[in-house]
Amino acid sequence: MSRRTPRLREVRRHPDGLVAVLRNEYTGDSVQRVVDQVVIEHGTIPNDDVYVELKGQSINDGEVDLDALIQITPQQLMYDARRIALTI
Repeated sequence: MSRRTPRLREVRRHPDGLVAVLRNEYTGDSVQRVVDQVVIEHGTIPNDDVYVELKGQSINDGEVDLDALIQITPQQLMYDARRIALTI
């Protein structure tokens, strides 16, 4: 189960503490953990519908050039897009 997307679905008493039932919002997988206490943080689930819909139509399949991102420089894709746009 990804540690980034679990959602607490249930808490119940157990002889050794509490049983927390966590469900992964993306995969639907559930896991139970025996814990001493439960702390709840209310985050958000990303709305990636548009990204998923358009990803297949992109030249780079939605992939980010991490080296360019870290160096804060334009990604090669931007140069390619400009070159193509100028030919139209």
